[in-house]
Amino acid sequence: MLIKISGIKRSAFARNVAVLVGGRGMALLVAFLLTPVVASLFSPADFGVAAVFVAISQLLSTVSALGYQNAVVLPKSDIKAGQLLVLSKVLLAGFVLLLFAYLGGMELTGAEPPFSNTLGSWVWIVPIVVGILGARHIREAVLTRSKEFMVSARAGIGNVVSMSISRIRLGLLFGSSVWGLVSGYILGGLVNLLMLRGRTAVHHDVMTAKVGWGQLKRLAKEYQDFPLLNAPSALMVGMSAKLPLLFFGLWLGPAVVGLYAMATRLITTPITTTANALRRVYLQKAADMERKNQNLAEVFWKVTLALFASGFVPFGLLWLYGEEILGFVLGETWREAGLYSEIMAPWFFLLWTSAVVSPTMVVRRKQGVFTALQFIMFICRVAVLGWCYT
Repeated sequence: MLIKISGIKRSAFARNVAVLVGGRGMALLVAFLLTPVVASLFSPADFGVAAVFVAISQLLSTVSALGYQNAVVLPKSDIKAGQLLVLSKVLLAGFVLLLFAYLGGMELTGAEPPFSNTLGSWVWIVPIVVGILGARHIREAVLTRSKEFMVSARAGIGNVVSMSISRIRLGLLFGSSVWGLVSGYILGGLVNLLMLRGRTAVHHDVMTAKVGWGQLKRLAKEYQDFPLLNAPSALMVGMSAKLPLLFFGLWLGPAVVGLYAMATRLITTPITTTANALRRVYLQKAADMERKNQNLAEVFWKVTLALFASGFVPFGLLWLYGEEILGFVLGETWREAGLYSEIMAPWFFLLWTSAVVSPTMVVRRKQGVFTALQFIMFICRVAVLGWCYT
């Protein structure tokens, strides 16, 4: 960061952020170096179909446990946290089964599921990927509570490396294909999940020694603001980010989606990876401060100001020279993706600057305010895209 954050610099907070960002930074470096290779092996059209598949899977995974996994870090008692963990796992399993039942019902009635024209038979793999991503969210919540951020950092590296290497290998063997891209994504998710499981299994046994259905019902009611407010808010945040990709898939075809997806992938991957690392450490720190009745507002504004200062120059350069940068990195086939990155540069900057707003609302149990704000922003984005289309 470009400015000093007094009071949290050289603290456990800063060290934990450094661990996660350092590990994720290594993963980003690998992804950045291998992205041009992947781009040379796969066409924008195939990349677009795979991007729609990933976007739908990620959106559904945000509500797969109804947001209860985000509450695991809050209770003082490990027993209550363990009960929340079990509740999250039960809800995830039910959500995946519900998705399969929905697809089966659509098949029996002869109806077509949404985006089936784009995804084809891959629509049946979506519930499996939702299960993988949902399980990863739950395991990361346990590691956040136990402050084992190094495990998460290593798992992130394993995810990126395995996904990129498998995609390159499949592309070299079989050429450009949707299944090569999707298979690589699934393999990366499985590697990440297995690397997380080793440490979370220990905490799971300690935290969930005895859990009954009555306890789960009482806990679900106590933390009902998470499914009522936190989960819809997370879904709207995800949908707002994915709206152009999904709309382009319906209106303009997979090739345009591929160009847009490559631009957002190359730019938002370092943003979201670093921001997510910061959010997880900040969430744990903020939860501790809230339990001790300490001044959370001061830390919030210092971190936000530091994010603003650190992002001003890089996002300004992207706004001015995005087309040239992506054309040089990815080749002329993907040069138009750079034009998209220039248009979206202000949004990327705001995404980076507002990184710790969401965990602050979670800790302060102000999800209602955040949900209302996200709903207004979502309606505005839908209106703008609809107006542009007409």
